[in-house]
Order: sequence, then C-alpha cells, then structure tokens
Amino acid sequence: MFDQYGVQQHVIDGGIIGNNPSLFAYLMATQLNKKGPKLRILSLGTGVSEIKPIDPLEFTRFDWLKMSGDLMIDVDVFNSDGVLQQIMSRHPNASVDHNYLRI
Repeated sequence: MFDQYGVQQHVIDGGIIGNNPSLFAYLMATQLNKKGPKLRILSLGTGVSEIKPIDPLEFTRFDWLKMSGDLMIDVDVFNSDGVLQQIMSRHPNASVDHNYLRI
C-alpha cells in the first residue's frame, strides 16, 4: 500500500499492536507535535468479556487455557485505558473527564 506521497506503507490489523489503540494514537500525536498537543481522545470500544466468578477448587489448567485469549485481550484494553486516564489527567488545565472518554 502506498500513501499520498508515494511512500510504501506496511499495514496490519490494529489488534496485533493493541486492542485499545488510543494509547498508540496518543503517543503518535505527541511525537508529531513536539510542542505538546492539545488533545481530546474519544475511544470507542467493542466491550470486554464478562467477568465470571470462578471456584479455584474446581478450576483446571484446561479452564485457564480456554480463557487465556480473552484474558490477554482484556488486560491490554484495561491497561491502555488506565494509562491514558493517568496521562490525560496530568495535562495542564486538564481533567480526565474532559480530555479522555472511553465508551
């Protein structure tokens, strides 16, 4: 794939890099604008898996294996969300309620 300047771009699905790409968008925006961009981020998610209680006495290694994929994705989503909340709340004159929203 080539961009509008004729530079070849290699693209992959965003889920390979991060299931909540908001953090990566923030990092890219701050690298492109060294002055400290005024950012507002709206993150539209598709949801996370329902957290179900488990009985540790009846939970097997196979049960862990079955849920490991969802667990890895959810941890990535929650981690990115938490980091962005902290970053965006520390901007000058910032409030996380006004600068970052994940729905």
